[in-house]
Order: sequence, then structure tokens, then C-alpha cells
Amino acid sequence: PGPGTPRPTATPTQEEDTPTPTPVPIAPHSALRAKKRLTERTLAEPASSGAPPVAACVQPSIAQGSTVTANGTLMTLYGLTAPGAICTAGATDYAVSNLAAGIGGVVSSSASQNFDGSSQTASSAGLTKFLWDEVSAGDFGIATVTCSLDNGPPATACAAFVIEQTKTSNYIGGLSTQQLVSLLSRIERRYCPVGSQYLAPLTP
Repeated sequence: PGPGTPRPTATPTQEEDTPTPTPVPIAPHSALRAKKRLTERTLAEPASSGAPPVAACVQPSIAQGSTVTANGTLMTLYGLTAPGAICTAGATDYAVSNLAAGIGGVVSSSASQNFDGSSQTASSAGLTKFLWDEVSAGDFGIATVTCSLDNGPPATACAAFVIEQTKTSNYIGGLSTQQLVSLLSRIERRYCPVGSQYLAPLTP
């Protein structure tokens, strides 16, 4: 090109135009599995106007009690709610005179040891996760997640779990999946807080 002729401007290539993608964090497999199950469980309608929908599940559904192992069982309580909701949690163990005979004969109850239900903010996927070591002489328990959004009214979800002891190992080991689901469902109906969501118990 002669004097005064502007130099041609290079045409940006597709590679130059396209920004480098930012890696998206992948949730742990257990969290994805729990979210899938919580979604399948179907979030119930809010307990009251303005309260977020909440669902909960405990994994595993069967913990080993203190008469089976001194180390306890690492448990995870998952909650699924609206992204950004503020959630707290709790867990209670119950001991009965004879689990096989029925869940109504509670002889004692206590807060689960090592459980930290301190406030958490639900992730962009709506998940919360509370971990604890279940070290208990009880026979079953319930765990709850209570969430609220923008200082609005709260809603609570509840999930049951069974605690295997040496006296109940044969009984629990002999339960079919359907029978375990039925037992968890009966525990939830009887012991979950009034007004909480506790649909379709989840099994391992």
C-alpha cells in the first residue's frame, strides 16, 4: 500500500472473540444424588404465605448405634429450598422398649450428639447440608430443616432415620425396602413437628 493508505485491520478470529469459559464447580456426587431424590420427592407447597418450599432427606437412612460401633455413623441431612434461603437444622434420637413391636413406646429422647444445626445459606441450587456423627443408644430419629427467605415466615421439612442396635440388628436386617420405607413413614407421621413437610421417605 502507498503512503496515506490505512493499514487493514485484522479480523478477529473465532478463538479471539470467544472468551475462555470459566469452569463451573461440580457439586459432589452425594449432593447431586440427594438433590435428585429431593426433587423426585416433590417440594410441598409452602406451609404459610411467603414461606419457601422445603424438603429434606437423611443419608444413610440406617445408622449404626453405639452398641454396634463405638465410632458412630457419619450422617448427612440435606435440605432443598429456595436459593438464598437461610436455614437451620436439628436432630433428635428416640429410644423405644421394642422397635419391632411398635414405635409408640418411647422411653427417652434427646438431641443427637455432635449435631451442628447452625444457620446456613442455601446454595444457588437451593441445597443445604448438615453433617454429624450419629453416636446413640436410640432406635430411631428425626432431623429437621427450617428455612426462611428475606426474613419472611419459616417452613420446616422433616426426615426420619433408623438406628441399628445389637438388639434390633436381626429385625432391621430383615426389613425389605418397602418395609423400611413404611417404618420411616410411620416415624415421620408420629414424631415430625406439626406442620412440617415429610413426604415419601427416602431409602439408600
